[in-house]
Amino acid sequence: MKNIKKFLAFVLAVIIVVTASKFISHEKNQSAEIVKLRGEVQSLRVELQLFYAKMGKNSEGEIFSRNCVKYLTRGGVNYLAIGNSITLHTICDYWWANCGMAASEPSKDYFHLVTEELKKHNKYVNSYAYGSAIWEIMTHDRAEAMTLIDSYLNENINVITIQLGENCINTATFENDYAYLIEYIKKKCPNAQIISVSDFWNYGERDEMKRRAAEKCGIKIADISA
Repeated sequence: MKNIKKFLAFVLAVIIVVTASKFISHEKNQSAEIVKLRGEVQSLRVELQLFYAKMGKNSEGEIFSRNCVKYLTRGGVNYLAIGNSITLHTICDYWWANCGMAASEPSKDYFHLVTEELKKHNKYVNSYAYGSAIWEIMTHDRAEAMTLIDSYLNENINVITIQLGENCINTATFENDYAYLIEYIKKKCPNAQIISVSDFWNYGERDEMKRRAAEKCGIKIADISA
């Protein structure tokens, strides 16, 4: 009787292990499929936004956002943060606020912290964050994405930070693209001090490419490697 109970317990344990393994495998496959689908949706959004930009049309939300961009013309500091989701991400099923992802609250993303620091030195600070992950996701002709940011660029901006690169996996033309991005912004914002933010995590030579491009274009680098 004892042997039968042990045997049954063994069989039950095997069944539990096999079932759990299959469940875990299923969950992993499902998660991978979700990530893949999200990537495909994002790519479609990129193509749609570029299409609307070329046609001179934008969504009502985008038009409203751009019309709200009003820079100070005298006696203050205008700050523009250009970046990916670390700079700004809208509310969705996996993010809870309009701020930089990974921040514990909106006031603690780096954009808001930099804005508060600027306010210590100047009473009037006008700051805007622009999420430009589209530029990163594109694997070719990244210059096409620059038209999407035009309405945020002008001669009244004093400080610009560029925090881009983390979503760039295809780096074949990354260094030249990054240099073009900087020069494009410099031309549109001749009075701005432009600062390139180094990578938040390492990926091959990508960060070195950013550094070389920044040095070539004569702008400062905020080194956050420490």
